[in-house]
This record gives sequence, structure tokens and C-alpha cells, in this order.
Amino acid sequence: MGMSASQARYLQLTARKTDLEFQAQQICQKRLTLAERTEQIATAYSDQINDRHLYYNAPYTLTTGIDENGEARPIVSFGESSTTLKRLDYYDLTNGVSDPNQPGLGMRIVNKDGKIIVPSLPEAANPDDYVVDASIVANQTDSENSYRNACDYLEDKLRTGEWTLQKATGGDNKDGLDWVDTDFYTNQYIDDLLYEDNDSAAEAEYTRDTETLQKQDKMLEMRLTQITSEQKAIETEMDSVKKVLDKNVESSFKTFG
Repeated sequence: MGMSASQARYLQLTARKTDLEFQAQQICQKRLTLAERTEQIATAYSDQINDRHLYYNAPYTLTTGIDENGEARPIVSFGESSTTLKRLDYYDLTNGVSDPNQPGLGMRIVNKDGKIIVPSLPEAANPDDYVVDASIVANQTDSENSYRNACDYLEDKLRTGEWTLQKATGGDNKDGLDWVDTDFYTNQYIDDLLYEDNDSAAEAEYTRDTETLQKQDKMLEMRLTQITSEQKAIETEMDSVKKVLDKNVESSFKTFG
């Protein structure tokens, strides 16, 4: 092999080696992205199977009856256990225990400044005493998503401590009541339970997504192995070509020496 041909071949091999190194870097970056995505999927799955909801375990049941005008109306049966779990909502907390439509716990919700959280300002109320937040109310007659979002919003505020529950006790203040802080997790009518309805769907999604990512990673791993083999072969050939070049250079110096 002549010197010119050897030099051309060496440059070709160098360019090919550089290209393979670049491809290897890209593959490593893609595999890192897949690993991060896999971790995100695992975290999301863990969150879903460990998520909790607050439920109202009220001592009554609600059934539907017909009033004297032939209209449907709710019938409250006190002292009976609810047959199904019901998400805790704003009215469960704040309605009075004798409310005919939706009996509640007679509590109120306050923020860190002690202002009362309400969906709308009560009539003749001092605005300085309240914070209006319509996000906390969505009746069960509204869309399922709307009701769930309202319950989630309320629950998040209570769990993070941004809002606090207060219960009334006998007192001599202007409304005849004293209000003291209380906790949802100590109330006998509020259950903090794992939400399991979405576990099967979450597991199926997790399995599907992780299998897809594993297949992608396996393909990248195989390609990286191929690149590594090519790099070794090129390095071997480069060593051989360099020896030829060195020999040609040495011969040239001897000729002109």
C-alpha cells in the first residue's frame, strides 16, 4: 500500500471512528432518557396505587322519595350506616347535622389567617372575615369530573395544612359559639382510605409502558454493541495502517539520508 493510499485510508478510518463515537453518545443519551422515563412511570404508578381519599362515613343514608307534588326528593334516614363510600365534600363538613338534604358535621374551614373559606359570601357578612373560593363546591348532580375535582381540591388543602377544620363548642362570642381547631383524621365520620378503584388500570398501564420502554432500550443496547465491535475493528485496522505509514516514512528518511 502506497503512502498516499495509506494516508487516505487512515483518514477514512478516523472519520468513521468519529462518526461511531457520535452515534454511541446519542444512543447513551437516548438510553438515559428512557431510564428517566421509566423512573417517572414507576413513580406515577406508585402514586396511583398508594393514593388516598377522604370519605364521609355518615350515620345516615340518602334515598330518593316522591313528595306531594310528585317530584323526586331525598329522604334522610338517620342512625343508619351508609352502604357505599362517599367522597368527602364541602357540604359534608359545613352543613348542619339536621340538614334535610345533606346532613353534615357542622364544621367550618379556615385558612392560615383564620378567615373562613366559603363558596360565596354569606348575606350581610363582613368580607374581611371570609375567603371566597368557588372551587370547593360541585354538587353530586354536576358532572362526575367536576365533583371529583372539587373533592380533590378540598382534600389537598386539608392534607397540606393550608386549610384547617374547626368545630363549634359552647361559647359567649357574638354568634354564641367558640370555634376550635380539629383534625379530619380524628373524626369518626371521616375515613382516610386507600383508593383502589384505579389500581387495575394503573397496573395495566404501567406494565404496557415499561415493556415498551424495555424493548426500545434493548434495541439501543444491541446497536451500541454493534458500534463497539465496529470501533474495535476500526482501531485494529488503524493500528495496521499507521504501522505502514510509519514504515513508509522511515523508508523515505533512509532514501534521502
